[in-house]
Amino acid sequence: MRHDPKHCDINRETLPVLLITLKDNEIAQHYTKKTVESWKDHGYHNIRLVNAVTPETIKNVDNPVRFSDRRTYMSGRSREWNPIEKAIWESHRKCWEILFTKSDSRGIIIEHDCILHRALDENIYQHQIASFCCSPTKNYFSLAAAGYWVRRRGLACLMTFCKNTVIHGPVDGYIHSWQYGRFPEKHLPMAFVNESIHAFASLDEEVGTTKPKLHVPRKGSL
Repeated sequence: MRHDPKHCDINRETLPVLLITLKDNEIAQHYTKKTVESWKDHGYHNIRLVNAVTPETIKNVDNPVRFSDRRTYMSGRSREWNPIEKAIWESHRKCWEILFTKSDSRGIIIEHDCILHRALDENIYQHQIASFCCSPTKNYFSLAAAGYWVRRRGLACLMTFCKNTVIHGPVDGYIHSWQYGRFPEKHLPMAFVNESIHAFASLDEEVGTTKPKLHVPRKGSL
């Protein structure tokens, strides 16, 4: 989504940072503690923990997202949805609704493993939606939903589109789709990482992750 040159000064102390986590999950709390510390170290102190929607609680969501029968890929391949993918979708939508009710309707949404390495640059705040996180490997895989800034018009677009559309893919791809031309797909060029990436998704091999390893269907499968 194109940037908007009209934006207010940002106060890191008061800027809302919504952190999606699982409050009763030890693995999630391990990363949440590290993530909160990293953001506070860079001056962001208005951090709110948002308890994630889970496969067990998704049945309680009002006006839920409408999902297609199968999760599809850009290649045309498809597979069954993993229940956690749907829960992640609803967790992000929950955050959009929280921010939209605020007077200035803007803020940052991060997942529990989004470790901030440097404060967000001014150019991030000029966009309606701007992701700033990727994997910490040499391939620097883009993670649009792991950490992103969003403003009122961006929130309205996200909420309206998913309300009126049957969803075929993960929320990460959905958020990425609003940033074509700004946030590269898949593996990020080093120049982009140096300029526009401010956080990396943490992975402690001894602790593991709360996210499932998803099977990508082979070419030719339906």
